[in-house]
Amino acid sequence: MKHIWCGGRDDLTNHIMKLFAWYVQRPYEKSGACVVLEGEEGCGKNIAFEILKNHVIGTRYCLETPKMKILTGRFNSAREHKILTVLNEAANAKQLKTKSPSRLASILIESESAVEDCIIEPTCMIEKKGIDPYRVRDCNNLIIASNNSYSVKASRQMRRFLYLLCK
Repeated sequence: MKHIWCGGRDDLTNHIMKLFAWYVQRPYEKSGACVVLEGEEGCGKNIAFEILKNHVIGTRYCLETPKMKILTGRFNSAREHKILTVLNEAANAKQLKTKSPSRLASILIESESAVEDCIIEPTCMIEKKGIDPYRVRDCNNLIIASNNSYSVKASRQMRRFLYLLCK
């Protein structure tokens, strides 16, 4: 993690370790931050998540999905009771390239807003098929892993995101 995610930097490695400790020590509370990992396929973006999921937090409380809709769309019960979610390729570059420039901008803005809500909102609406929607406490923390730069529109003002270029 230190070398692949953090470029050998001790300060970033310590920050990530504190964030992971938060997930385990405070499963009832969101961290308010989202780690965004960008790097080539097979570079090790998901290794730490796999360890957390399979050996620390447990598969029951972790979710891995390429579909933002699973978190923000209708019939989103998969997100209920989760502590940690990894969005793999949340914004698929191939799909986005086929859209018109104005549609692309609309998709990115909508996605960015939905991601920020997932990071900071303390509750969310859960909707199951055939059952009225209901509000639950949301303790889910987000990690975004992507091979492309479309995943999050990063800027210096975005204090909720820790953007790491994996090598």
